[in-house]
Amino acid sequence: MKVYVIIPAYNEEDRIGKVVKAALNQNIVSKVIVVDDHSTDRTAEEAERAGALVLRHPRNKGVGAAVKTGYRKFLEEDGDVAVVIAADGQHDPSEIPGFIELIKEGKAEYVVGDRSHEADKMSFTRRLGNRFLSWLTRRVTGLNVRDSQMGFTAITRDALKKINLEYLTDKWGYPNDMLIECALRDIQVEFVPSKCIYGGRKSYIKLPQYILRVGTILFRGWMRRIYYRHGLYLFSFSGMVSLLVGIIYGIHVAIRIIKAGHVTNIEPLIFVIVLLLGGIQMILFGFLMDMIKKVETQVKT
Repeated sequence: MKVYVIIPAYNEEDRIGKVVKAALNQNIVSKVIVVDDHSTDRTAEEAERAGALVLRHPRNKGVGAAVKTGYRKFLEEDGDVAVVIAADGQHDPSEIPGFIELIKEGKAEYVVGDRSHEADKMSFTRRLGNRFLSWLTRRVTGLNVRDSQMGFTAITRDALKKINLEYLTDKWGYPNDMLIECALRDIQVEFVPSKCIYGGRKSYIKLPQYILRVGTILFRGWMRRIYYRHGLYLFSFSGMVSLLVGIIYGIHVAIRIIKAGHVTNIEPLIFVIVLLLGGIQMILFGFLMDMIKKVETQVKT
């Protein structure tokens, strides 16, 4: 089994070399891909010196975009499993074999690190935010999410082919988008206890803004899940109700016009037309969504 390690990196010249070497020291790892998200320091050079294949973004796009670039490169090559770890040393590469073991045993297609067993090492605000976002992600995805914000993950080639990378955010919050995609594609997800090493550079993420951003991503994912799972029925039902109300109200309006001998008020007639056309349009949308979902599923498989 060929394991590729993907490391999104931005201005990590002091740490990236150690992380790359630690990953390559794992016998199970075949290649390390570092995606330099337009760093202004020597991140790319240090990564290459340590033995990584370096891909460079022409401009800063965000951590999600860097991970997607790494995934695309992985799919171009012959790797079996893609592991994502942080460039700042937060994740311990020696834990990679444990992630891969779950995949080898057929227990998972997507493995996510879980820090809940050592939540006391987090600051109060970080712990509170992580629990809240994990709860929200659990509600949106229907998965038994333990740690929704952990970036230490492993995914099989077959599972990654099912993921629509275009739906993943380019910024922070991509782990939530990945979990939403896994839920939609019926990808088997498992969480494995993992430690997180704090004490590197100070995080520049502000919790309120981060929660707002991830909350927006989760709302978008919830809407997409409704469309993906229930789009045909939701739109078809709404369209049929609109048509039925339009027909009934239209008959009422027609009777009034016949009795009066002429159109006394144009507004009710316009309302009937809107109900009828809107109902037809919603039914067509429902069928169109179902067709798009089937085509998308066939393309991914």
